[in-house]
Amino acid sequence: MVIVTVFTKDRLDRSERTFTQWRNSPYPVFVLDDSHSETNRARNIIIARENGLIYHGYSEQQKFLSQMEMTDLFQFTGRLGNKTWNLGNNRNYALILTVATGRRFVILCDDDVLVDRTTLLRVGRDLESGRFVGAQITGMPDDSIVGHLYRQAGRIVEPQYTSGTFLGVDSSAVSLPFANFYNEDWIWLCLENQGHNVEQTYCVEQLHYNPFLNWKERVFFQEEGEILWEGVYEAVSKFCTNNLSSAAFWTDVIEQRRSRIKSLISLILPERTRNVAVEIQQTLLNYLDKLNSEHFSNTMNTYLRSADDWRRLYRKVKRNGSSTHTQVDIRI
Repeated sequence: MVIVTVFTKDRLDRSERTFTQWRNSPYPVFVLDDSHSETNRARNIIIARENGLIYHGYSEQQKFLSQMEMTDLFQFTGRLGNKTWNLGNNRNYALILTVATGRRFVILCDDDVLVDRTTLLRVGRDLESGRFVGAQITGMPDDSIVGHLYRQAGRIVEPQYTSGTFLGVDSSAVSLPFANFYNEDWIWLCLENQGHNVEQTYCVEQLHYNPFLNWKERVFFQEEGEILWEGVYEAVSKFCTNNLSSAAFWTDVIEQRRSRIKSLISLILPERTRNVAVEIQQTLLNYLDKLNSEHFSNTMNTYLRSADDWRRLYRKVKRNGSSTHTQVDIRI
């Protein structure tokens, strides 16, 4: 009843190291390959097959959803192999795969996570009595660029939440799609679980990387997701989700974020990151000056309105998945 989905995208340095651990998985493991590079896709196919994993890239996804006669799901799953960010859509595709193949539980896992067989078995067991099973992320914390600056200064930016880096989900309890923007996992889980955090019962290790490498390519995208997350968390925590439709509410959230970014300059940081912190601060303050709060209210309105279509399609997939004569070939 449990499957594992591993998300990967043009990072052979990760897949070469972590795919081998799934050889002894107690559950079927799907590799959802969003790699844009044809060379990377070809190599991931080889690594997956060598370790007994079920590979799903662009071609496999196209055939899978066409076989189900549900290509309208692409509005929520996107298409594997895009150049741009697609992780929220990939998470939705993982949920679709789970219910379409007649399973109930799925363990969502990033490609840079190390996890042992015992932990997998325990997560699978705990899902039988809980909607979500979380894990503490050791090694590399699940943070944005700004979050890593705070951590290097010995401080943690609040609020924190259970990460989708490694997360067990009861697919029968899902009512919302993942949004396809940064912090999609925290936002989704907070809304699904009505603001209650998910206990991080187990530990998994995330591989280390340089969080400030090529930061200019990622910082605006991350900052938008950080603002969305802080707004969602505040609204849900105060039982005022109607505020998410208010531009005035988002004006206040942006101002709170501005105060947080201004405080970067006061952090006591290692010499190697102090200069980059100053540059990041100025870059983000300029960015915040140009933001329109209506963009955030419109973004959340569009996302929340999509939930009805998602639930309709999701129910249809579950009906198909529960009928053995309509199950599609998951290996394609």
